[in-house]
Amino acid sequence: MRPWNLLPLADRASLLRRWGVASGWGLSVLVGGGFVAWTRTEQVANTKLVKAEIAATQLQLSRLQQEITQLNQRQVQAQLNLEMRQYVQALRQRAQRLNGLHAVASRQWPAALQVQEWRVEGATWRLQGLADSGTDVQAFLKLLAPLGPWQESPALVELTASPVAQGLNPRALRYVMQARWHELGVMPSAMS
Repeated sequence: MRPWNLLPLADRASLLRRWGVASGWGLSVLVGGGFVAWTRTEQVANTKLVKAEIAATQLQLSRLQQEITQLNQRQVQAQLNLEMRQYVQALRQRAQRLNGLHAVASRQWPAALQVQEWRVEGATWRLQGLADSGTDVQAFLKLLAPLGPWQESPALVELTASPVAQGLNPRALRYVMQARWHELGVMPSAMS
């Protein structure tokens, strides 16, 4: 018998093992490359999804900012309307007080008082004229006191002897009365 020569088979087995190892490495490189490619496409998809969410959130944020701006404008307008109503109400109250004052003055005006000037400036009411005596002026002031919510009650500012004029009582006194109602408040900026 012939001796078996296994050397060519050993080279062949070694060659096959090298090819197996190289194929394993190649296959692992392909699998790794595939995995890297798959993760990269997932990252790109996730990035696109995140960008879409960011765009939607920014759109929603801009809508909310517009709504906030509109609400602020409505609030400013409501505040102006409230100020205007309060100012108009204060003007109406002032007109009612002046009408009441005029009604009392026209019904119960002492014959001994003559009015030369009746002036209203803001919340201040001022009356100037001639009187026969200081007691007539004081009586009229007492008559005016309960007429309204005064900040400063009606008071006699000045009582002086007046120069004698033709047709007047030689003992006539010049008087100045003044009163002050509560302030109307500031005129709304929409009117000024």
